[in-house]
Amino acid sequence: MQTKRGKAPAPAATTAGDEHEELTLQRLPDVRVPDCFSTLPDVPLLKALSHLAADDLVAAGTASARLGALTGAHRSLWRGKGDVEVESAEGLRVLVQVAPPVDWLQLRVLSYEQFYATFTESFGSDAVTRLTVEGPGVELAASLVRDLAPTLRRLEVSRLDVDMLLDALRAARRLHTLAVTVASGRGAVTANRPQEDVKLPRLRSLELHCDSDLAPSTVTLATLQSLVQGHSAQLRSVSLCSPRLLPLLDACPRDLRRLTVALGPGLAALLRARMQGLRELAVDMLGGPGGGGAGHWDAARREVRTMAPYGQSELANSPA
Repeated sequence: MQTKRGKAPAPAATTAGDEHEELTLQRLPDVRVPDCFSTLPDVPLLKALSHLAADDLVAAGTASARLGALTGAHRSLWRGKGDVEVESAEGLRVLVQVAPPVDWLQLRVLSYEQFYATFTESFGSDAVTRLTVEGPGVELAASLVRDLAPTLRRLEVSRLDVDMLLDALRAARRLHTLAVTVASGRGAVTANRPQEDVKLPRLRSLELHCDSDLAPSTVTLATLQSLVQGHSAQLRSVSLCSPRLLPLLDACPRDLRRLTVALGPGLAALLRARMQGLRELAVDMLGGPGGGGAGHWDAARREVRTMAPYGQSELANSPA
């Protein structure tokens, strides 16, 4: 059709909305991406993964079950690549799923809202995977210990109720070293459950601390005493790093290879009763008044110094 001037009419103007509508009406053909991971053998996949940084290994491990199995089974992929840092409980959950089994867990329960965790694979002839976690919530802490217990060889835990801790360690068949910082008498006590049935078959070293100058609750002391007595036949090293823990000395086996104790009133008398089979003794001499007065502590220092000739003794941090 032509106008009176003999020219074809201009095409109708289209709006941006019309263009968008026309584009959306066009269907793209279905494209299926082949699953190359299911067909490739392990060797080339491991070669590719070995070039990734630690953070990228976590991302790769979450991309598919096949890659997650490889990142979790091959420690060498992570070795020497620095720390992986996460700042949430969900990030920690993902990390634990794709990382190699944890040998060494350092866990600190916080009373305020902050979360931080790092994972690293160390160098050396006895390379270990170490996970350090600081965060709120005793339930989260106990759940983490329970999940990692089967592979743990060393555990350092602070301010987690001792009963909850031991209950979470029922599957810890490889645990060699246990270091616990117990809460003072102000800490919450969940229950008074005997723990004689919690057996750690490879436990050799036990290290106990207090988080303050206040004594732990009687329930906590009773649970710790049960722990020591239940493993007395296999323990080789015990450290009681607070004078508030000296009541546990009577529960310690007499044939220890090493005993480390903090200075406290009456310590010399307690030690003389068990020097016969002890191979090595270390005493932290920097104890201070916590209820007995400075005079009692000075007397305790003098008494312990007289024991230096007994066996192989060491007066650690002894003031001049």
